[in-house]
Amino acid sequence: MRIYQSAFVFFLVLLLRAQVSIAQEAIGINPVESPLSTALSVFQQDRLGEACPVFREWREQLRNKPEMHLGHDEQAVVYHALLCGLRQAESQAAQDALHFIAGSPLRVYQDRLHGALADYFFRKKQWSACLDHYRQAGIAHFTNPEIAAAQFKQGYAHFVLAQFKEAKTFFNSVRSLADGVHKADATYYYALLLFKERSWGEAQLQLQLLESDGVYGSYVPYYIAQILLARGEVDEAISYVLNRQKQSPAPYHQKELKQLLGQAYFLQEDYGRALTQLSAYAAESDSLSRQDNYQIAYSLYQTGQWSLAAQRFRELSAQSDSLGQHAMFLLGDTYLKQGDYGGARSAFLFCVRNSTNATQREASRFLHAKLSYQLGFFDEALVGLKSFLSTYGNSVYLAEAKELQLAVLAATSNYKEALGLLDQLIVPSEPTRRIFAPVLYGRAAELINDGDYAAADLLLDRALNDPYNQSILPYLFFWKGELAFRSQRYQDAVDFLLQYLQKGAPTLGEIRPQHARYSLAYAYLRLARYEQSLPLFQSVAGKVESNAGALVQDAVIREADCLLMLKRYGQAAAAYQRVVDYSWKEADYALYQLAIVAGIKNPEEKIRLLRLFEQSYPGSPLLTASWMALADTYMEDERFTAAKPFLEKIIAKEKSTQLLPQAFFKLGIAHYNSDDNAAAREQFNYILDHFPNSEEAGDALDNLKAIYLEEGRSAAFIEFVKEKGLSLSATAEDSLRFSAAEQLYNNKSFGEASQALQAYLSQVDRPAFALDAYAMLAAIAQQNNEYDLALRFYDSVLVVAPNRYAEEAALQAARISYFEQRTYDKALLYYEKLYALTGLASSKLESLRGLLRACYQLDQIDQSAAWGALLINMKGVNADDKALVALVIAKQYTRQGREEEAQLNLRQVISLNKASLAAEARYELACSQLRQKKYAAAEKSAFETINKSGSFEVWVTRAYLLLGDIYFAQADYFNAKATYQSVKENANAEEFIKIAAEKVAMVEQAEAEKVKPPKK
Repeated sequence: MRIYQSAFVFFLVLLLRAQVSIAQEAIGINPVESPLSTALSVFQQDRLGEACPVFREWREQLRNKPEMHLGHDEQAVVYHALLCGLRQAESQAAQDALHFIAGSPLRVYQDRLHGALADYFFRKKQWSACLDHYRQAGIAHFTNPEIAAAQFKQGYAHFVLAQFKEAKTFFNSVRSLADGVHKADATYYYALLLFKERSWGEAQLQLQLLESDGVYGSYVPYYIAQILLARGEVDEAISYVLNRQKQSPAPYHQKELKQLLGQAYFLQEDYGRALTQLSAYAAESDSLSRQDNYQIAYSLYQTGQWSLAAQRFRELSAQSDSLGQHAMFLLGDTYLKQGDYGGARSAFLFCVRNSTNATQREASRFLHAKLSYQLGFFDEALVGLKSFLSTYGNSVYLAEAKELQLAVLAATSNYKEALGLLDQLIVPSEPTRRIFAPVLYGRAAELINDGDYAAADLLLDRALNDPYNQSILPYLFFWKGELAFRSQRYQDAVDFLLQYLQKGAPTLGEIRPQHARYSLAYAYLRLARYEQSLPLFQSVAGKVESNAGALVQDAVIREADCLLMLKRYGQAAAAYQRVVDYSWKEADYALYQLAIVAGIKNPEEKIRLLRLFEQSYPGSPLLTASWMALADTYMEDERFTAAKPFLEKIIAKEKSTQLLPQAFFKLGIAHYNSDDNAAAREQFNYILDHFPNSEEAGDALDNLKAIYLEEGRSAAFIEFVKEKGLSLSATAEDSLRFSAAEQLYNNKSFGEASQALQAYLSQVDRPAFALDAYAMLAAIAQQNNEYDLALRFYDSVLVVAPNRYAEEAALQAARISYFEQRTYDKALLYYEKLYALTGLASSKLESLRGLLRACYQLDQIDQSAAWGALLINMKGVNADDKALVALVIAKQYTRQGREEEAQLNLRQVISLNKASLAAEARYELACSQLRQKKYAAAEKSAFETINKSGSFEVWVTRAYLLLGDIYFAQADYFNAKATYQSVKENANAEEFIKIAAEKVAMVEQAEAEKVKPPKK
């Protein structure tokens, strides 16, 4: 390089000139030493190849003579020999020079040898040693040109050592000289330091001074262009580079100028030209910076070259910096444009893990969750959206995120949570509005499965009022009709079920045209509209065969009932007879009804059939009813003695408090008409003692009065009444006050009615209508959701059971305790009371359902199974009843260690139920499979719990914990810990958070044990 060679030669020439006079003087004195003079002359001409051997030879002659004993001429010889050694980079030269300096008495030799050593180390690139010798050389024995050259070299050494402040000082000094060998060199490096300091203006001025320089002129365009670009003068930078590229000689940094042009075009958003220049630069480069890669990728992105852009962006995923985050975000968008949603989802996940750019991270979290939903990763979508909404409460994506969360919840059948979110949306979008009705319907269906009909009915009403309910409208009508029927609102049931049938009667799960016609037929039957009911039952029955299912069998029986009520006795008898002949489940009822039909015209035939009933169906629940019918038939024919045995059988066998008072009363009538007043009094008296609030109690008192009067013992009757604490009649005040309160109740002025009834109870002495008042007050309190108060009033009715309100009181109290207050122990007591009180099949069915569920909730599995065994044989048992019975049986098998039988029943639950029972069954199935160490199957079942039972948070959370257990059992500590940690961070219940934390600690301990070094 020109810089170093010219400076070095000049430096040595000056050095030799300084020694000429000394050498000449020595030669003049000793003419025999004239070769030295010749060597000096040759040395001064820079003919080192001729001069240096002479100096070396002379020096060798002086090798053993100490420096301090050398004469002036001898020192000159050694001095020049050392200069030769340093100039020719001899290995020992530096060491010899230092030795000479230490012993030489002449300062000029010391300083100039330090200078030569500095130059020697400069050429050796030993920069620190170079600087050290320049510092020792000083400037006293050097010429100005030598000093300038030395300053440049010191500046360059500092420059290489990154000591830029010192370098700048030296370069500035040299460049400031009017002229000099290193002026251009110093100017160039000074400009570079200004460039580094971002002193753009001054750097540009210095560089422009070199544009015509023969050496540096081709270097400076690159830096000037960079300065223009750095100052934001993009157009000027582009113009400058293009102009310089046309000039000769061409700029040195051709490749880099292509890069710079590409960057300039990139800043101008001229991505086509940017791509051309940057691609040309890339083609000539062995490797690219991440910045260059990004700009090429972005230019490809902007010019629609998605595949190539994606390839470039992917190369930037390694580092979690701002550039990496931008690249991953754009990679995600590139994949979206290509329709590669899976790739986009992964790219946005990378971006989520990078917190450099908060705005992009926010957008990426939203987009990752959105794509997870679109690709069916509902669980990840839900977790992501929940986290997003809790973190970014004011996000621009807030509304869409809520709508997406609603869609995810709906897609995972998590209708309960979806419903809560639905009510938070202020201005939902059109697509979201369209899922409102399905969400309302889905949650209503879950509530129906769980037996909460009132709450389900409200949601169905909301769905009916939704303008986007067309896809589910028939199903809404079906369930509205079903719930109306179950709530004994039979006209409403008719209206809704007819609309379902008119809408085409589509099928979905339990929703079927046959079921709708069946319920509609029953509603008409309850409304005594037998003409409309009959053809519907006939339609459900269809072509009847002996092996018909339960639904068809019941339809045939109800068809016969309709015919009976329409007085088509022959057809009714034929229908009943067919049931008896086929020995169907309700053949006992058919025979009983056949006797009733026969009795219309032929009482003796009725008696024959009823006696046959006892022989044919001794275990029938209608046995006591048949005895009552026999007794009634005999008594109608005034054959009282014949009636008595059947009434006595009823009293001996019957446990229903509804039928017993009737039997005692009729037995009393039979005794009375058999002239056995004493026995009659005994029966009537028993009613007053044991059933004082029954409907028969008043009639019993009237009949006792008749007997006493007939016997002429009116005074005895009055005394009897006093002893019993009875009142012969209500006072006028009592009757008036109750009637006024009752009128308010009937007018639906419930607030005023409640006050009036409570005043009546507290202010009237021994109120005759207390039972009626308590029943009304209980109904009002229940309607107002004052459940504790309602239970108190229902208890007041039940404490004097049996009575005409007791059965309804037990039913409503049980419903409040089970559904509203979830006090299952109390619900169990009320359902037991209902079961004991009722004689109605519908109430018996509901009581058994309640007993089954309450025992199950109380974990009384064996007792629950016992009630389930009774329930499963009842008419009207539905899929949910069967599902719960199967779940109870599964739990029994589990406790016995019979996993296969348990799993069989659990799968039956899943096939029968779509709500909480199915969620629990999926979870229990996973537990059972884990106990069998069937890890893959257990994992699958756990995920099915999560994905298919989203509305039931408890079971979903337990399923996540179970997943962790499955991973832990396989020593997959990484996934186990991640799963437990997720529950710990996201669970809502403190109970689960605590369990998850304990399990995280358990995994960490297991990990520590795994990596613990073995003992020696």
